[in-house]
Amino acid sequence: MTVGPALIVFLVTAHFAEYTYVRPFLEEHTGLTPAAIALLLLVHGVFGLLGNVAAGALAARRARVSPTTGISTTIVLLALSAPSSASRRQHRLVRPGLRRAVGGPRSGSGS
Repeated sequence: MTVGPALIVFLVTAHFAEYTYVRPFLEEHTGLTPAAIALLLLVHGVFGLLGNVAAGALAARRARVSPTTGISTTIVLLALSAPSSASRRQHRLVRPGLRRAVGGPRSGSGS
């Protein structure tokens, strides 16, 4: 087996393994119902498929532009998703729960 197909096997395995951990985490920490989580994962899968098709079409037409476009789009989306001053209060409420979920230090613990 060459490196390319082996890498694809590992990537696909990792992608489907994510669902094993995402569903229980979302049920426990967000209070979403299994039906709502199933819908979110379906939407995630559909947009992932559409993104792969669009990126593949772009790469086939302009191989040199494709990485720059992907990196630029990622930077813009991350900048747009940064917390605004209006949502800082909401982030202060969410952050302690996230710390507990990932095992980090809690607020006020002296760490």
